[in-house]
Amino acid sequence: MKMKNRLLFFGLAALTLIFSCADNKKYAGMYSGVLVMEDGTHDIGITLTESGTAKLSGFHETEIQGDWEKEKVGESKDEGVWASFDFPNYRMRFELSLEDNGLRVIRISLRMKGKTVLRTLKLQKANPFLTRQ
Repeated sequence: MKMKNRLLFFGLAALTLIFSCADNKKYAGMYSGVLVMEDGTHDIGITLTESGTAKLSGFHETEIQGDWEKEKVGESKDEGVWASFDFPNYRMRFELSLEDNGLRVIRISLRMKGKTVLRTLKLQKANPFLTRQ
């Protein structure tokens, strides 16, 4: 009986892993767009992989690697992802909702290293669209 329960447990765990990874496929890809901010315009690129790795280009001299996970975003708690990136002095989090042919930037938040307050970054043009490449 114990062996049967263990097999059932491992079978359920394997199925959960398979289905959760399959859901990542709809988010995986390369996206690009323009963010209009107080300090100027940034042409950014975000790459999301099925394994949960994220890459951000256009904010820093070099490409920044981070991670992403499925999460509810925005006031209406739509299906989306959080992509987080560590910079030298702060951590940046993008809240992105899935739309046809891309991702909508719902919110960008910053947390300075060593601080607990998460601050929302004010964009001059709200909710920009990142097009799937």
